[in-house]
Amino acid sequence: MREIKFRAWDKVEKAMRDVVGIDFRDNTVNLTKVFPNGKTGNYWRDLSNVVLMEYLGFKDMYGNEVYEGDILYDYDLGLRLKTSEFNKFGIGWIKNEFADHKFEVMGNIFKDPELASGL
Repeated sequence: MREIKFRAWDKVEKAMRDVVGIDFRDNTVNLTKVFPNGKTGNYWRDLSNVVLMEYLGFKDMYGNEVYEGDILYDYDLGLRLKTSEFNKFGIGWIKNEFADHKFEVMGNIFKDPELASGL
């Protein structure tokens, strides 16, 4: 069974956050913030102010989890790939057809939009 978890792009703080919980009744999401001193804190944000990205169930060659919106580099093919929603064209292709390839997460479409240009 695939592990189901999310991260979120906080549109207000323009930062990537781990998702602790989602309350669909109140349309809010509980996010974790890491402060410069290394301490963490949680806060709630309205769902309209975040972009949720689901974990796709696999990791790159360095053990980094791959989420929707990540930009991958395939060292075997020598090209960049943009992940999209789970089970849409591309993810199954990456996981099944090229499972033995070496991939690296280069960034994501929010923190590194320049990496997504031309994809």
